[in-house]
Amino acid sequence: MMVPDIRECSWWRPLTVALVGEPFDEAQKRLSDGLLATFEEEGHHIIHQPEKFPGRVDIMLTFHEIPQGDAPLQDRIEERHWPLALHLKREFGLEKRPENLITFVTISESLREMPHLEVVEIARIAMTRIGTPKVIFITGEPGSGRVEEVTLCTMEGGHPTISGDDWPYLLRDLSNRLVALACAQEVGGRYRVIKDALSREDWLSSSIPDDLIEAGHRMDQLDLLPPLLELSQWVSPSLARVYERFMNMKHFSEGMLCAWEPELNLMMVTGSGSWGVDKRHLEREDVVPIGEVSEGSILVYAPEGMATKGPSVETREFFEAFLRAPTVRLRKVGKAWRIDPDGPVEAPLIRSIIHAHVGIIDVDDRLVEWVPTNREKFPYPFGCGTDLMMDVTLDALSRSNALHDPDDPRAVVLWNFENHGIAAAELWKGEPREHAIQLTLDMFDPEAVGAIRYTPDRIVQV
Repeated sequence: MMVPDIRECSWWRPLTVALVGEPFDEAQKRLSDGLLATFEEEGHHIIHQPEKFPGRVDIMLTFHEIPQGDAPLQDRIEERHWPLALHLKREFGLEKRPENLITFVTISESLREMPHLEVVEIARIAMTRIGTPKVIFITGEPGSGRVEEVTLCTMEGGHPTISGDDWPYLLRDLSNRLVALACAQEVGGRYRVIKDALSREDWLSSSIPDDLIEAGHRMDQLDLLPPLLELSQWVSPSLARVYERFMNMKHFSEGMLCAWEPELNLMMVTGSGSWGVDKRHLEREDVVPIGEVSEGSILVYAPEGMATKGPSVETREFFEAFLRAPTVRLRKVGKAWRIDPDGPVEAPLIRSIIHAHVGIIDVDDRLVEWVPTNREKFPYPFGCGTDLMMDVTLDALSRSNALHDPDDPRAVVLWNFENHGIAAAELWKGEPREHAIQLTLDMFDPEAVGAIRYTPDRIVQV
C-alpha cells in the first residue's frame, strides 16, 4: 500500500510537535518513538520534554494508562481529577488549551471489530475522563511492545484503524492523519454579534425559523439527529462541574440545519449544542441569523431586543457555500417562494443545507447527486468547524453538476464529511416544496421519496 505524500497538498505546512510525559509501556514507547522520527523525516520540528513551550505548538503528544482487566473497556477508563488539557495549559503557561492534544492509551481490545456507535461511545468516555480532544488507542502488548493496530479517535466520531502488519505504513499514515488535523485552523467559533441588526417585525415575520423547527422534528423522527449530549453522561458530577466552570463545556450536539431567508437576504442557522440547543426540539430563539463575514468572523444579526445564542460550528463553511453558489430569482406567492426569472428577489441557488452524522448505504442518482470527496486534494479527514473542512465543502459543491448545470433537474446535492457524516444541500429547482428542507428530508424518508438510504450505525472510515 502506498501512503500519499501530503507535502504536495496546498494546505500542508511544517509543524511544531511536542512530546510531554513518559510512555507507560513498551507499545506506547515504540509508537511514539517511531512517530516522532517520521515527523522529523518529513520536515516537522520536534520538541522533546519541554520545560517551556514556544509561542506555537501544533501537535502535543502525551500518554495515559488504562488498567488491564476483565471488565469492559469503558468501565476501566479511570477519571482524572483535573482534565489533562487544562492541566497542561496551567503547567506550561499556555495561552489556550492545546487543540491538537493527542493521548496514547494501550488496550487489548480491537476497536476495528466493534460497532461504530460503540467505538464512538468508548472514545468519548476516554476523551472526557482523561481530558483530551483526541485519543490514539494502541491495541497490542504493553510488555513486548507489539502493536497489532492503532485507532485514531476524534470527538466528532471518527475512528479509523490502521493495521500494525506494515509498520512503516502505519507510521506514515498515522503521521499524515495527525498533520492533516493540525493543519486545519478553527473558524467555527469566530463570530461577532451585531445587536438590533434585525427589526423585531422582520424577525417575527420570517417563516425560516419555523421551517428549521419543523425540519428538526422530522430529522428526529428519521433518526438523523441524536439527543443533545452532556459531558455528565461520561464523567462524575464533580468533573462535570470542572468542565463547566473552567472550560465552559457542558453540552454538545451532532448535526445542524440552515436555510437562506430570501426576503432578508441572510442565512438562518441552528444554534450550537454548546449553548444547550437540542436540534430535534428547536425553539425560535435557538435559530441564529447570519448576515455577513467580516475580518474572518461571521456576523450574527441579532433581532431587536434579543440576545442570540452562538451559531453551530459548521456555520462559516455553509454560509460561504450560499455566498459562492449561482443565483436564482424568486417571487413570493402567498407565504411561499417560487422560482421566477422576473422575480424581484435574487437568492443563492442553494436553498438550505443539513448536516447529519449518518452513513450512506445507497443513493438514487436520478434524484440526488452524490459528489465524491476529492481524495487527491484532501486524502485525509479534517475536524468540524475548520477552514479545511470548509474547503472540502466548497470543493464538492464546485464539482456539483446539479448546482452548476441548469439542465440537470436534480434538486438535492449530497457530499461526505469523511469518517463521521454527510451534508445535503437543497436547490431552488423544479417545483419547490413550500418549506425549506422539506424536499431534502423527503429524499431521506422511505415513506416519501426515499432516494437516500442511510444508517447512523455504520459510517465508513477512510
